Amino acid sequence: MNPERSFQPPEYLEINDPKQRELLEFVRTVDLGEVASLLQSRISTEKNAEIDLVPPERIFSKYVSGRVGRYILRPREIDFSLEDALRLAERLGVDEKFLKTHYLIHEQIHAASDTGCSDETLLTRSFQVGSAKTTQIKGIGLTISGLCRLWDEGITEKLSREVFASYAVKTGMAKQKEIDDYFTTIKKHTGQKRDCYSSEVKLVDAFIGRIAEETSLDPETIWNSLVDSFLTGTQFDDQEICKFAKEVLPENFLEDLKAASSHSTVERLTRELHRGKTNSFKSSSFIRKMRRMAEDYLESMGRTVS
Repeated sequence: MNPERSFQPPEYLEINDPKQRELLEFVRTVDLGEVASLLQSRISTEKNAEIDLVPPERIFSKYVSGRVGRYILRPREIDFSLEDALRLAERLGVDEKFLKTHYLIHEQIHAASDTGCSDETLLTRSFQVGSAKTTQIKGIGLTISGLCRLWDEGITEKLSREVFASYAVKTGMAKQKEIDDYFTTIKKHTGQKRDCYSSEVKLVDAFIGRIAEETSLDPETIWNSLVDSFLTGTQFDDQEICKFAKEVLPENFLEDLKAASSHSTVERLTRELHRGKTNSFKSSSFIRKMRRMAEDYLESMGRTVS
């Protein structure tokens, strides 16, 4: 996973811009090698995929429309606002350094799941980043569509919480009790400006629970195999997903999921997943592939499906 790189940031940003200098000082306190290692451990060894994060010199101090950070597809870089991180930490009543590190890891996971150009036409180029597909007009980089964006944010945030928790304890940044208290606060917050993606994480959890019912697999096994495919660009065939959605999921669920752009839509979809259909379709191609993915993942990790 080494998408094309063609951009070198101007060096004066690090030297002359106080906000950029402050941001780089923070970023350099985060052991990105350890973050990459924690993500690498979530990938099955047989896929031979390598985690590729955005280096400190490509992380820029910018206002991000009231958000803390964002990952830029091309050129591969991260915009990050320490001011908005501080405001959000104060509003939530959580440790500022915890939140900054957590959110930086979130954006780095977007970068890690960027598997490059997946489709190209005469006028457009599409990129697969995790579960989201973004189409841009060539030459000007204008985004004209983005599918499954909030679903992708849900997976990214759920994974970033796990990676941050492991990172903080492993590096001695915090004790487990401090991390537990931090996430207790974070999980209570849904926000109005995509602050914590708690609603999206709940949607992912509901989906995993539904798949667990259909496959008789442990939810943690399903989640780990989803992370594996998320980070390596392994995708389900659209027909498999559509057939499964029609058989098992609520009517128009897949279409609504692809187009979802608000917390209220995500929350409605989560409720529908919990209700869903009562029929069991363990023989569907999607279920068989999901189970096979889980089995392959566990086998690569030296374990077996119970």
